[in-house]
Amino acid sequence: MSTRAVAAAAAVVLLAAGCGGNEGQHSEPPPTASQSVGTPGASTTPITPQPIPPGNPTKTPAGGLPRPSQVNSLNPSVVAATVAAITYRYDTAIDNSPSDAQRRAKPWLTSEFARLLELGPVAAPGAEWNTWIQHRAYTTSTAVDATEDGAPPDTTTRADRTIAVTVHPVGRDRWHGASQQYALFIELTRDSVIGSWKVSRLLAQE
Repeated sequence: MSTRAVAAAAAVVLLAAGCGGNEGQHSEPPPTASQSVGTPGASTTPITPQPIPPGNPTKTPAGGLPRPSQVNSLNPSVVAATVAAITYRYDTAIDNSPSDAQRRAKPWLTSEFARLLELGPVAAPGAEWNTWIQHRAYTTSTAVDATEDGAPPDTTTRADRTIAVTVHPVGRDRWHGASQQYALFIELTRDSVIGSWKVSRLLAQE
């Protein structure tokens, strides 16, 4: 497999849907069952999981963000690497969950994909995120195009990329967490041969 380093303007970040676990740490599932309220014999009230509200969208994470003008939107590899980097650029000082990072990639997402991210997760981020909060941590990352030479060729309006991401958690108290690696399978689309590439689908594998 040959790999191609991508000069993405943003090469630092972390993912939505949940953090990669360290030493078997996992997020707890959201409540789904009805729970009794009050004394025995009282009526039950269903508990509906509520999405975690977004963090502060006006703030820039400590890991930094690229400006749209710095990203070559006509190059699908650059767009894919940029989105992969931003997806993993968390900052617990401004984010309520990892989903806040992925929302910051909105300039390079299709409108349909961006809408899917608006509601946010209903499950708590998990033990690892809580550890990061204790250290007021943020993340940096590097993103590299690891698409195999035998992958399907690009068409006028469709491209697929595999991006390898390495993530480094850093605490504001000088704490450093273990580095994490992810492979992201990214689908990109555009309306025409002169249009900008946008990410329409993203799958992560630890």
